[in-house]
Order: sequence, then C-alpha cells, then structure tokens
Amino acid sequence: MYYYRISKYNPKLRNNSGQYMLEDWTSYSDIGKVFLGIELKFDTYEQVENSYIDFILSVMKETNTKFLEIEELEKYDDTADIFKLNPKYDQLFQELDNNRLIGVNEVLTLLRLQLRDYIWTKLISEALTIHFGYDYYMYIISKKKLNEFCNESLKKTIYVEENYKSPYLN
Repeated sequence: MYYYRISKYNPKLRNNSGQYMLEDWTSYSDIGKVFLGIELKFDTYEQVENSYIDFILSVMKETNTKFLEIEELEKYDDTADIFKLNPKYDQLFQELDNNRLIGVNEVLTLLRLQLRDYIWTKLISEALTIHFGYDYYMYIISKKKLNEFCNESLKKTIYVEENYKSPYLN
C-alpha cells in the first residue's frame, strides 16, 4: 500500500515537528477573513478546492476507479447556504447514505460537500481509500504508486507528501 497526505500547505514551511508555520485559512468558513494581510475571497478558496477535486479525479483515473463507496458518513445540519448556491448539492446531500456508490459524475459534488464541511465520510474502493481531516488535509491510500502528483498543473496549489498514513485508519 502507498500512503499520501495532500494539503495546500507547502512542506518547506513546516518546522521540525511538522507544524505549518504560517497563519493560513483552514476551512470554507474562513472566506471573508484576513490571512497574512489578504482577505480570503471565494475565488481563491474555489481555486484550491478545485485542485483537490482535480487531484481526486486524476487519482481515480490513474487507479481505474469508477466508483467510491461511502463509509462512516456524517451529515451536518447547517447546510442552507450551499443549497441556495446549487440545488444539485441538496439533492445529493439528501440521497447520501453509507454503502452508497458514488460514480465519477457525482464525485465532484460530493467532494464539494466534504471540503466545505457539510459532510464527513471515508471513500473506499478496491484500489483506493480517501479520508479527509481537519484543516483541509486529505489522505489517500492506494494499492498503486501514484505518478508524480498525477497532474503537473496541480503542483501550484496543493502538495502531495508520500509515506504519510491517515490518522483516520481503523
């Protein structure tokens, strides 16, 4: 098995104990707050969110994963604002349940719900497992060694650290 930690945090900006040294946003709820003298705008947030989603889509393609199964699903009640943005979020949110298979067409919406803290889940397939953590961390376990970041264009917004096990393993 191959283990990866994916984040928006440059590993070069960590101290010797692994703590990220800059004050940075960690959640969708931070939009509108100021970090390092710059207000986090939705467009900036969405660019990073899209990088995470693109990475997962690349990993699914690379591992030939057509479906991910939902495990340990948690749904959170504070969802009204996301449903105003797009009704398909509401539809998928209502339909989500443990053991449900999510195909490539639905994974984009599911990942937005996950990354914006409306749900928490583990996504499992025969070749791939995805866990999400606090502070915008994502963990991947793959039966196949992933190509260098799967997609060269993502290197600008996310970082992939190898040999980093998920703290959410059973």
